[in-house]
Amino acid sequence: MTKGIRNLLFDLDGTLSDPVEGILNATRHAVSELGLEEKQEIELKYFIGPPLHEIFARQFGLEGKEITRATSVFREYYGARGYLQNRIYEGIPTMLKRLNGAGYKLFLATSKMEYFARRVVDHFALGSLFTGIAGSLPDNSRGHKDEIIACLLKEYNLDPRESLMVGDRYLDVEGARKQNMECIGVSYGFGSREELEKAGAAALADSVSELEEVILSWGK
Repeated sequence: MTKGIRNLLFDLDGTLSDPVEGILNATRHAVSELGLEEKQEIELKYFIGPPLHEIFARQFGLEGKEITRATSVFREYYGARGYLQNRIYEGIPTMLKRLNGAGYKLFLATSKMEYFARRVVDHFALGSLFTGIAGSLPDNSRGHKDEIIACLLKEYNLDPRESLMVGDRYLDVEGARKQNMECIGVSYGFGSREELEKAGAAALADSVSELEEVILSWGK
């Protein structure tokens, strides 16, 4: 175990898994059901990272009950099929098992609804590796990354100085900073190196194997 670091908080989408197919299909389902104008696929990929209700507001200009309806339709599809239209990045299961075996406590800190996050990691037989999981709630509360990290810190009495966040978007970096933690940015997800560097990531990893090396060498 790296000296001083005991706890590793991982983002899910874009960090441990590639959820594009399921999220895009759920988005298109909501777009069709609500009669919205479909955006280009490159824009739809921005559904990965920020809270769902904020993206429907920003991408489609929805408000109030429209957002509630859109998120509900999205979740209906995602809960039935979308969460299965997902793939774990190659090397992630092995890395998590090695880190867990080395004595690190692993946590999942995701803006995805917590119920769905648990279903995803359980589907891929990874749930038992995590000491704790926190995500957004059905009423769209606890949707921001700093709130999710704060939930884990409080519930499991974690010292931020002994903890690291790992994520692929600026939201992960900024969320960690608000909770006095550092963040390793991974560029193999949906955020670029430029985005992560600008946000202030303490280190960058371009692959899963490099991520493991960065974690194990932290503080040496």
